[in-house]
Amino acid sequence: SRKQQLGEPFEAFYASLKELVAHCEFGDQEEKLLRAQIILGLNAKGTQERLLRENVKLDKLIDFCKSVELADKNMKTLALQPVVKTPEVPHVDKIGVSQPFQRNGQQLQVKDRPNFRPRSSPKDFSSVPLPKANGSTPGACRRCGYTHPATRPCPAGGQRCMNCREYDHFARVCPNPRKEAHEVVAHPEEVAAPSVNDQHLLTNSNDYFDIGSILCVNNVCSKSWLVQLLICGTLVQFKLDTGAEVSILPLSIFQSLPGPKVVLSPCMTRLEAFGGFQIKCVGQVNLDVELLGQKHSIVFIVVDSDKASPILGLDACVKLSLVRKTLEVSSPLGARIPDKSQFIKQFSGVFAGLGCFPDTLKLELKENAVPKSSPAHRVPLKLHDRLHDHLNELEARGVIERCRAGEWVNNLVIVEKHKTGKLRLCLDPQDLNKNLVRDYARIPTLEEISVRVANKKVFCVFDLKDGFHQVRLHPDSTHLCSFSTPFGVYKYLRAPFGLSVLPEYFQQLMEKYFGSISGVTVYFDDLLCAAETEDELWHIVQNVLKVAREKSVVLNPDKMQYFVKEAKFLGCVLTETGISPDKDRVESIMHLESPKNKKSLQRLLGIVNYLRPFIPNLSEIVVPFQELLKKNVCWLWSDLLEQRFIDLKQAISQSALLTPFDACKPVEIHSDSSGYALGAGLLQEGRPVLYASRSMNEAEQEYAQIEKELLSVTFAFKRFQMFVYGHPDIMVRNDHNPLESILLKPLSKVTNFRLRRLRLKLLPYTFRFKHMSGSCLHIADFLSRDSKPTDTTIDDSMYDMVHVVTSTCMYNSPLKAKYQAETCTDPTLQSVRAYYVAGWPRTLPTGDSELSHYYSLRNEITLSENLLFYHDRILVPVSLRRFTIELLHETHLGLHKIQSQATSNFYWPGMLSDLRNFLQSCSLCNRLQRSKIKDPLQPHEIPNLPFAKIAADLADFGGKAYLVVVDFYSRWLEVIEIPNKSAHAVICSLKKVFCQFGVPQQFLSDNVPFNSMEFRQFALDWNFEAVTSSPHYPRSNGLAEKAVGIAKSLLQRAAHDRLGLELGLLNYRNSPVAGLPYSPAELLQSRLLRSKIMLNPSCLQPKVVADPIVTSKPGQTDYYDKSARSSSAVFRASQLVYVQDMNRIRGVGSQGLLLKSSPIGLFWLT
Repeated sequence: SRKQQLGEPFEAFYASLKELVAHCEFGDQEEKLLRAQIILGLNAKGTQERLLRENVKLDKLIDFCKSVELADKNMKTLALQPVVKTPEVPHVDKIGVSQPFQRNGQQLQVKDRPNFRPRSSPKDFSSVPLPKANGSTPGACRRCGYTHPATRPCPAGGQRCMNCREYDHFARVCPNPRKEAHEVVAHPEEVAAPSVNDQHLLTNSNDYFDIGSILCVNNVCSKSWLVQLLICGTLVQFKLDTGAEVSILPLSIFQSLPGPKVVLSPCMTRLEAFGGFQIKCVGQVNLDVELLGQKHSIVFIVVDSDKASPILGLDACVKLSLVRKTLEVSSPLGARIPDKSQFIKQFSGVFAGLGCFPDTLKLELKENAVPKSSPAHRVPLKLHDRLHDHLNELEARGVIERCRAGEWVNNLVIVEKHKTGKLRLCLDPQDLNKNLVRDYARIPTLEEISVRVANKKVFCVFDLKDGFHQVRLHPDSTHLCSFSTPFGVYKYLRAPFGLSVLPEYFQQLMEKYFGSISGVTVYFDDLLCAAETEDELWHIVQNVLKVAREKSVVLNPDKMQYFVKEAKFLGCVLTETGISPDKDRVESIMHLESPKNKKSLQRLLGIVNYLRPFIPNLSEIVVPFQELLKKNVCWLWSDLLEQRFIDLKQAISQSALLTPFDACKPVEIHSDSSGYALGAGLLQEGRPVLYASRSMNEAEQEYAQIEKELLSVTFAFKRFQMFVYGHPDIMVRNDHNPLESILLKPLSKVTNFRLRRLRLKLLPYTFRFKHMSGSCLHIADFLSRDSKPTDTTIDDSMYDMVHVVTSTCMYNSPLKAKYQAETCTDPTLQSVRAYYVAGWPRTLPTGDSELSHYYSLRNEITLSENLLFYHDRILVPVSLRRFTIELLHETHLGLHKIQSQATSNFYWPGMLSDLRNFLQSCSLCNRLQRSKIKDPLQPHEIPNLPFAKIAADLADFGGKAYLVVVDFYSRWLEVIEIPNKSAHAVICSLKKVFCQFGVPQQFLSDNVPFNSMEFRQFALDWNFEAVTSSPHYPRSNGLAEKAVGIAKSLLQRAAHDRLGLELGLLNYRNSPVAGLPYSPAELLQSRLLRSKIMLNPSCLQPKVVADPIVTSKPGQTDYYDKSARSSSAVFRASQLVYVQDMNRIRGVGSQGLLLKSSPIGLFWLT
């Protein structure tokens, strides 16, 4: 019965019918019935009659209805077209962009640009010769080809002709012969355009856009260039305009969209129609559009114009796959290949923005993976606003997205660039990497590459820009890459650096799209193009760029090697003669200085002996050196020894010794540092692949030894990045054992800022660390000590301020200065500092027990800002320990809380013992502490007879007072309403109970009103013992407290069900007691009571219960004692104690003298 509503698009009507049909079970008749309902529900009678006369299939019926609806819209548009001699805004199907002109870094106004000619200048053109209009209509202007009043400035004024390059007329009326252009085969999309991912930059600059087709309501477009998109459930028809650099949405359509209103973002873009007419921009908005079941996010500029129509710009058309790009351009044979700068400019769309592969990466966790969620760290105030802005920028670019906190939340590291002040966010996914399943990919070896580049003479090498960030994460995997901030939890939508599975996946992805191109070799994010001729290479390059554009891949222009005869790739040099080792691989060896003494010569022979199996004729070369090392031989470095030393360096550096790198084999990195240099070696199967060394600058020479060693590791990874980046099996060896603990810590737990910065540089790599004795670390040790001084370029990132908030307390400046000053005067801490800087010895001299204690913690001690830290806790000098305890104890929070604060911020040997002793001597803490802990259970003795021992208490419910009585033996419960809580009212009710069940031997209760003189006289007259509980300790009458709870529960149910309290009491008395197989009725009256429930007559027969379990309370004591403990305090007679006065402020007591005590916790004081 669904009908098409007036004005409802056919697409929406058809979608509604499909949704309704999905809930019906029509089976094979679904298509037939759907077709019938479409015809019957159409509101266009003409179309309905036409379909009823013909028997067409469902798909043709749908196409026919769409075409009729579109034709009607176009007819209405034509009917409304006014006859305008002078249009307010001419129609031009082109949108061009011009950036603000700059000179010497300063932005100039439009009027200040060189050779500036105003578009709509009032200049008199009477002196300009009029060109002959080619194909223009009669009466049209001979400068622009359009009709406009003579009083209006010509839009061609000041414009350059695209044909003859002269001014003041357009190419359409140019009198000069038209120039011939290259023929474009099939696809004319050679125009380079900004990447889709750079749309967010439009809001941050004063860009100018020429808008022509925005006001195209008077122009009937071809149907093939129109498309309908679903936005917020509403179909909107857009015109495809590949000449437009932005997408346009009229304000009227934006306001008519259903659902929650979206706030427009400010827009600094300036839109101009042809002729200089400005279009008012309201703002910009990011909307989700749906086409063919696929959702995409498009940035629209909202304009306020009644004549505007929706437009999809080039970027949106490409993103929605409505326009296919190609680079197939036929050019004359032997056409000139552009140089590097022209090439980058011509294909700027491939070198700008952030790319995005069409595939998504789905992360797979190992079985039994344990999630880990890291809390949000505090951010320094000066970075607070900048971090928020940076997060918003990344969110706008689609790199991150807000989310809810899940099971996996990683640590976030914030880096502030030293020079620019820009922020960079890094993820520390150490725990996640341990639980990810890796899919190992086959990496091409150097031998395979050498076969592919054989006889090749010219090369191009391309590198992907921010390669990993061009990979989208699968929606099911984004939550694994989430991180917490002070502004909420975010998750990465693009693959962050540091994931262990990324290199293999990236290799597979690159092979998928670029591996099939002939002449291209893929190695992670590098593309090697090789050919015998330049024309052949140009064809390969075009294919690479074609794939890059189709798959939205962005290349890095800075690292591109463009049409070179010698290409550096994988540490080798590729030429037409073959592959040769890169000179950089042996540069460190060739720059070694001659030995200065016997010790340096011994180090030289150490590396020589290590490489002995790979050096031919070694014995002949080293004989003179061995002679010089003999005893009683004076040191004399002769010319002969110098020549042998040169021969030895050449032998070590020869290509026969250096093994080619094989990506399928494990990698070892040996690194070491001396007082002034760094050395490293890359090895496979024990053979060297690459050497590296450099001297340290003055700042680095002041580093502590552990910082120098970690610096050598970082230097090795940076120098060997071409080989180790993405490698799954890397072993790092160093002779500094404390490095292992530093590398295993979470980044947020590394207190030393310099170590944290160095650790941050190692995040992109996955490796293992193993300590190796310096005597076995021949290559790295030798290169670090005998390296020739080199010009050291200071790495700016070493000075980046890395802000990771740890659990270290934030000291104010005076307090920090106080600890720094006392640390410098503490002899033990000064010894620790000296050992930290110079390196800890293997053994310590005996005598200083505290220094020996710190020696056992040496691998966890770091130095930062003249303060020593154990983990992230400051080492407190002896002179400040009492001051620190008083600082912690200032508010008298108690031992547990003070110990918690102390163990989070401070450390010294015996700290907890010192804290405990100090608190025990504090009189105020002793007076304020709780009077008693929860002692083990001391249960009441249960009598062997029913109603021999009972307990009572008063309860309030519904504005009424009740007396609750319970029997210790049978748990029989009596609930009696009393007029008031006076002793007289209680006595009257108890007399009724006693006359029914007998007078008990012992009566337990609270104090008021059971401690009154009237009640005591009643107990004396009726011959029973009245026992009251201790004041402010109702737990001693626990059974009565429990009975009150049961009574209130029965009263609540009775008030709700309106069945009365009596029926509830009857059923309770017939129900077994918890932990016992007997009911209160069976224990008290030896039978079950007849109730509304049908009972077996045998159950009503009296039967005396004589079971020891009734009086034993099994398991009750054990359960209670799980949360109780015996007091460690020992009280003796004549001892001064504090007595808690419950009538005063809680915890403040007075001093008393203990007279005697009992084993059950009773005390007599005076």
